[in-house]
Amino acid sequence: ISEFHDETNMNVLSDLKGKNIYGVHTDSIIASVTAQSIRNKHIASVIMDFLDYDGDEIYFYPGDQYMGLTIRQVSSSIKGATLIGVLSLDNKIKLNPEADKIIADGDKIIVIAQDDDLTLSIDETLKQDNKSFSKVVRNEEEAKEKKSILVIGWSKLGQSIIGNTLPMLEKGSNVYVSYRSDVLTKEPVILNQANDVLLQTIPFDQHGSSISSEFIKNKKVDTVLIIGYNDLYSKEIADTFSLMQNLQIKTVLDEMDSEERPRIILQLNDGAKKNLIDVDDNNEFIVSNVLSSLLMTQLAENPKLQLIFEELFTPVGCEIYVKSISCFVETTDTNSIQISDLINSCLDNNATFIGYIENNNLVLNPDKIVNVTITEDLKVVVICE
Repeated sequence: ISEFHDETNMNVLSDLKGKNIYGVHTDSIIASVTAQSIRNKHIASVIMDFLDYDGDEIYFYPGDQYMGLTIRQVSSSIKGATLIGVLSLDNKIKLNPEADKIIADGDKIIVIAQDDDLTLSIDETLKQDNKSFSKVVRNEEEAKEKKSILVIGWSKLGQSIIGNTLPMLEKGSNVYVSYRSDVLTKEPVILNQANDVLLQTIPFDQHGSSISSEFIKNKKVDTVLIIGYNDLYSKEIADTFSLMQNLQIKTVLDEMDSEERPRIILQLNDGAKKNLIDVDDNNEFIVSNVLSSLLMTQLAENPKLQLIFEELFTPVGCEIYVKSISCFVETTDTNSIQISDLINSCLDNNATFIGYIENNNLVLNPDKIVNVTITEDLKVVVICE
């Protein structure tokens, strides 16, 4: 397991050593996770939960005792874990498998669980055989969301973050890049492959204010992303710039009503500097050295996780989504739903349930017998394409 800061070197070494080298490109990870966080703050929380050792993680379990059962049967009734995919005998990973897929001889099941030494079993009272739930049809596009994003600072990492974010944005979204003109001698070149998203650069110098509260209100900015000038300065100095920008923008936001204030996502190279900031609900962090070290540790324990993280962290294939309960359940028909039934309803809508958000609290891998009250604010966390 090797960490690379230059993706070209990683590709060259991987070509020479083949499967013996598992490369981790730090900036790619940060760009992917930051883009996911821009979509929804809970998605970043899910990713961090998978990477750290405090909550639920992703594990591979032998599928022998489930051989011959369908994904639906196992998903709705397995105790202590949430099924998200299958690793076949030929080492191919399938996330969000079809409900009627049968677990074959030699398959391993991929689950979210609190530990890798759990004794998994089936609750026969919950096992769904041919039960099918109504597919919920929606005319609107659920996967994308119209957003107004303000980026303060710039680097190659900033371009990667924008590149990862643009495919996830709805038509009519806006991205504003505010940068120090006395630091960057040239205007940032922003590659825009999504012509239906407005991109605009806003220069300012050290003697002027970058953004006003009026600008944030008028442009309806919902997310502020602060990134360091990593291409020009050391990581320490770049973090100092970011911390000062964070302080300045929070001063601006103090002039606004709480419901008007956007989220602030602050990218730092050194996690130790996080302690220098007064944390509140509006401030979120993407810490480079913490992310890369956690991922390296996970891959050292199980290199096959790289295939899962590559798929979940990029716009290709399956991703993590936070969706309204109404995408999976006709909310007019019932006031509550059991988790096992919600799992099945998600399967019938081509998604794999992994948790829910109730009263702004994220719950991953809940017990199958738990009943949740259906409200307009209830969100479902799923893996799907």
